[in-house]
Amino acid sequence: MLLTAQSSSPASLVATLVNQGESSEEVRIVTSAGSETVTVKPAESVQLGTSDGQSVTFDGLDAKPGALEPVTFQTSTVTETLDVPVLDGSLPQYQDLVP
Repeated sequence: MLLTAQSSSPASLVATLVNQGESSEEVRIVTSAGSETVTVKPAESVQLGTSDGQSVTFDGLDAKPGALEPVTFQTSTVTETLDVPVLDGSLPQYQDLVP
């Protein structure tokens, strides 16, 4: 999911990336507001956007809470675009995760 206070504000991606392969994998994450790259070591996972995870933030994402935002995940062999829900801090469990 993407967490943001409001449209055109920074948005934080909350997700888990899993690498089931035998070598490190670079995952490029692309939104309408730009892209970020995360490295996932072999047979490991990376938490994104949680209090103990890695931060991936997109500045100026033009998506309102309640909408679905296309997010593309690219590796060396696969490209997948998902419609990701955009939420705000209305729910208590997400308040501390909104950038």
